[in-house]
Amino acid sequence: GAVATAAQTFFATLRGAKPVVTGVAVTPVGGAQKNAIVLFGDAGHILLPFGTYAKSVLKAKTAAVVYPQATGITEAALVIAAGLRQAGIQVKAVGYTQGQSDLTAPLTAAGATTADFVAPYGSAADCANQANALKQLGITDSRKIMTAPLCLSPQVSAALGDWPLWTYAIASSNYGDPTDKGMPAYQRVINKYKAQKNAPDPWHIVAFGQMLTTVRFLNEVGADRVTPARVLARAKAFKGPLALGSPKLQCGKYKKAPGICNDMFQAFTYQGKFAFKRASGWIGPPGK
Repeated sequence: GAVATAAQTFFATLRGAKPVVTGVAVTPVGGAQKNAIVLFGDAGHILLPFGTYAKSVLKAKTAAVVYPQATGITEAALVIAAGLRQAGIQVKAVGYTQGQSDLTAPLTAAGATTADFVAPYGSAADCANQANALKQLGITDSRKIMTAPLCLSPQVSAALGDWPLWTYAIASSNYGDPTDKGMPAYQRVINKYKAQKNAPDPWHIVAFGQMLTTVRFLNEVGADRVTPARVLARAKAFKGPLALGSPKLQCGKYKKAPGICNDMFQAFTYQGKFAFKRASGWIGPPGK
């Protein structure tokens, strides 16, 4: 699962003795482990393509990034800013006190009212305040406001009446996407178990894809031949396509993060009432 607290202790206890298959690594700890397989990536890598999207799709020259100052969130927001700078975009990144409700001041300080691209970033608890502040400032262009899919949760829709009408960078399949060949199978399972309430949440999609892929590794090794070393070798060699995820993987691409297998996402613009419009195909970090 997505482990943040005590991730370091978890891996230290294992001492590399067993492979660890993760959907999304919340901290850099998972990706840094040689015995880790992070199928959908981590914030340090799958947020860099924000720069690719802003540059290639929007032709943006300026960008604003706003975020609450909180462990894990701050680091991820700064990765977004770094990706934008790598793409040659001028960026202002402004953090605010966690729990602050009126966010018009940090958005204004970041130049959001005139920026070509705006990236509000935070946990689900932050999304409603960010959405309200953007509306108050008259920033409503759905294509130029991009965030991670953390806002696509029941908590946010309950607070706002719907999810924010923004563009979402999604490193997994997007619920209901008619172009995704894996989505009909996922939806059949959701309908069978009457789990529609949480089905669109990307965390659930990631967990389901992670489970299917882990079972695949075990089956391909063979039930009578399963050992930690064989499973790890099979997982590291997997090139995709990933169930409900990226069309191609490359585990070990990053020397300092050998566990990271994906650094790509696809973008969707939310139009309300569970309707999304594709804003980009699968894209990677700037220049790659």
